[in-house]
Amino acid sequence: MLSPNHARDNARQNDDHASFERLIARAEHGRLDFDGLRELARLYRVKTAELSARRSHTSDHEVIRYLNGLCLRANAHLRPPLRATGARSGFWLHDLPGALGRTLHLQLLAAGLLLLGALLGARLVYEDPRNLGATVPSSMYPPAALQQLYDSEDARKAFLERHEGQLGFNTIFAGNLFANNTRVGLLSLAAGILAALPSVALLIYNGLTLGGFAAVFLRTSTRKAFLLWLIPHAIPELLAIILCSAAGLALGLSTLSPGRLGRAVALRTAGRDAVVLLAAAVVLFVVAAFIESFVRESSLSDATRFAVASASCITLGLYAFAVRRYARLEAQPELGFLAAGGFQSKPASRISR
Repeated sequence: MLSPNHARDNARQNDDHASFERLIARAEHGRLDFDGLRELARLYRVKTAELSARRSHTSDHEVIRYLNGLCLRANAHLRPPLRATGARSGFWLHDLPGALGRTLHLQLLAAGLLLLGALLGARLVYEDPRNLGATVPSSMYPPAALQQLYDSEDARKAFLERHEGQLGFNTIFAGNLFANNTRVGLLSLAAGILAALPSVALLIYNGLTLGGFAAVFLRTSTRKAFLLWLIPHAIPELLAIILCSAAGLALGLSTLSPGRLGRAVALRTAGRDAVVLLAAAVVLFVVAAFIESFVRESSLSDATRFAVASASCITLGLYAFAVRRYARLEAQPELGFLAAGGFQSKPASRISR
């Protein structure tokens, strides 16, 4: 039996939960005035601290999920305004880091499924070359030519030869590659929207194709030439596909399991993130198409190709580090009257996206 003090504390917390939820609902409908926004900020500080404490000391997952959902909804209305650096800076330094952080678990899931498919495809081909036709579709590479590629060292070397064309041809080729890659990304996005399950199958299937095809070259002396042929454009291309898949999964899961946010709010939040991730994926597809056309099909040295691949990795790593640091600096909202309240960024960082 609860003591009178515990009963009073629970009643007060429940009243605060109800007030917090009402204020969030008013904010979502655009009916929150200055005093209401200040009260929302106060309750947000209280509830993020309570959420952190409950995660550390209780196992009431239902209440934790409920509080997490409320704090996530409130956070959308207490974000710092973009600095006067223009919409482009806002996208790269605010919108994209936020979307990447909120969908990180889905990106890791997509990358894991792609890797699982690749390992499975490579293993199937290593164990029995007859599995090659099952992993690489005939629309991508004719079965007879594929078998010749597997059997003949000369065929593999001919495949990896550099065919440097004229500038105009390379430009057209880059445009075609961009269009094709974008179609793949949009298919991954659409597959995720459809209850998320088709996206899982598509990621594994694409991994199977990649792993099966790679096994043809990695088992022989052509492995180095193949990696230098593949990696420079594969880094931005695969990352773009992962972002599209994560965007689709976010939309699909928000429909299937919206939680306490409600389906409309969950879908709206996921939709904003999906648009941001898709925009970033388009940029990566452009980079991949450029590299595929002007680097892969060129007579550049192996050292230059390795430098391009390294530059891609380093750039992505530096961006990830920079946006993480930016997010920490921006953790304190700049709403003026909230600054005096000492907005607590540490508990807020525990909110699960």
